[in-house]
Amino acid sequence: MLQAGAFHADALPMQGTSRAMMISRAVLRQVEPGNTANCAHCGAPIKFAARMQLRQVIANVYQEGNWIRVEHYHADCYDEAGQPYGEAAEKP
Repeated sequence: MLQAGAFHADALPMQGTSRAMMISRAVLRQVEPGNTANCAHCGAPIKFAARMQLRQVIANVYQEGNWIRVEHYHADCYDEAGQPYGEAAEKP
């Protein structure tokens, strides 16, 4: 039964909720056709090449738990940059 009252849903504390602190992370993926990203390390475009099956690192960057940007790297450039967001997880 609904009742009118002095409480508003947005004023009540949520129970059983916790917000996980998001941290920057990286994943290694194949370069897809139509990719338009530039490498955050060298600045060169990350280009698709059908026969080469090139790979790129994509990093979600968070600051104080808030997402701020995505960075793309050539796989080699990510290693040269010192893996700034940790070891990239493998994705098929």
